[in-house]
Amino acid sequence: MYGVVALLIRMDDIGLKLAQRDSSGMQTLGRGLVTAMPKVLATISVVGTVAMLWVGGHILMVNLGADGTGWFSAPYEWVHHIELGISEATGALGGTLGWSFNTLCSAVIGFVVGSLVVGLLHLIPSKKAHAE
Repeated sequence: MYGVVALLIRMDDIGLKLAQRDSSGMQTLGRGLVTAMPKVLATISVVGTVAMLWVGGHILMVNLGADGTGWFSAPYEWVHHIELGISEATGALGGTLGWSFNTLCSAVIGFVVGSLVVGLLHLIPSKKAHAE
């Protein structure tokens, strides 16, 4: 994974070096790498945000429901129950569809909790505003 990150960080530098070569094929490849970089980074930012919402929501859902008591466990129990129902009712694709449902619910929970946190943080006056 670290190697992929290193390549992404250096992709525009590699593209620039290739674009300065004598071979027209290498120049084309180099210019393509440099041109693709903004799109690659924009895609990574969206994918990374969705992944963080999903993982964060899943961690919250599972850990809050870990003791199996109280209203904190209700979302986990509900999602898990429906996930199992989907898995059993849909045959060969059941595992994938059940997992997809769980993943979607986790992302929604992550989005809702994240939105609440951001909203609350915007209510807190900043030090910068007091300095003026």
